[in-house]
Amino acid sequence: MQSKVIIIHGLGGHPKENWFSWLKQELQKLNYTTEVPQLPSPSQPLLKDWLTTLERLKITPEDILIGHSLGTPTALKLLETHKVKAAYLIGGFCSLLDERFNPSIKNFIEKGFDWRKIKNNCQKFIIFHGDDDPLVPLKKGEEVANNLGVKVRVIKNGGHLNEEAKYFKFPQLLEKIKEEIK
Repeated sequence: MQSKVIIIHGLGGHPKENWFSWLKQELQKLNYTTEVPQLPSPSQPLLKDWLTTLERLKITPEDILIGHSLGTPTALKLLETHKVKAAYLIGGFCSLLDERFNPSIKNFIEKGFDWRKIKNNCQKFIIFHGDDDPLVPLKKGEEVANNLGVKVRVIKNGGHLNEEAKYFKFPQLLEKIKEEIK
C-alpha cells in the first residue's frame, strides 16, 4: 500500500498557502503522494467536520501527518484513533490561546487529549516552532512537546512559520521527512 503525506492547514487556511505547495511539489519529486485537503469552514471551523474530511483520505499506519497551527490539535485528535508512521507539528498548540484568537477553535481542544493513545499510535513526533511566533507563543509548542516527550526544534526568527514570516519553503521540514521516508 502506498503511503502518503497529509498536510493539515490551520485557522482560515487553504491548500495553497505558506510552504504547502512547495512541500507537496518536493515530495512528488520523490514519488510520494501528498494530500493537502481544503478543510470546511476554515474561518469558523468545527473539529468534527475537519476530522470527517480527513478520514475520507483513508489514513494508514504508513502515512505521515503534518499539522500547521490549528492543524496541530487536529492531527493530535486524529492520532487518538489512527496509527501513522510520523507526525510533524508546526507552530501548534494543545491548550487555549489568549482571548484575541477566534473562539471557534475552542472546540478543537476543550476535551483535552489522550496522550497515551496518541503516543501509542505514532512513534515519531517532530515539532517546529518559531522563537518569535506572534500567534502561538513558543511556550504552547513546548507544552505539546512535553506531553509527547520530545523536544521542540526552535527556528530563530521563524514567526508562525507561514507566509507572513516569509515561509514559502521549509527545507528543515523536508529534510526531516526525507529521513523518515528513506
